[in-house]
Amino acid sequence: LTTRSSRPAPGLRSVSDDGSRGRCALAGEAEELMLPGLSCPMPVLKAKKALAKLPSGALLRVWSTDPHSLPDLSDFARQTGHRLIGQTESEKDGKHWFVSLIARRED
Repeated sequence: LTTRSSRPAPGLRSVSDDGSRGRCALAGEAEELMLPGLSCPMPVLKAKKALAKLPSGALLRVWSTDPHSLPDLSDFARQTGHRLIGQTESEKDGKHWFVSLIARRED
C-alpha cells in the first residue's frame, strides 16, 4: 500500500493509524471520515464530497456504522473511477465500524 501525506482538506483531518485511534487492517496515512449513525445514502454522499476536496491519488478512510456502506462504497468507487483499496470491520469506541479505504481517481 503506497500512501501519500498531504495537507488535510477542509473538514477532514489526516491521521496515521498508529494505534492511537484504534487498530484497523487498513492502516496508513489517509484522510479520515467518521460517519457514526448515518445510513444509506449518506455515507456515499459524504465520501463523494470528501473525495472531491482531495488531490488525485490521495487516500480517504471512511468509517461508518452502516453495514450497507461496504457494498455501497465499493459500487460507488467502481462507478466513479476511484480505486477501492480495501474494506474491513473494526471495533472502536464501543461501536462496530465498517471501514473502506478509497484512493481518489487521477484527473
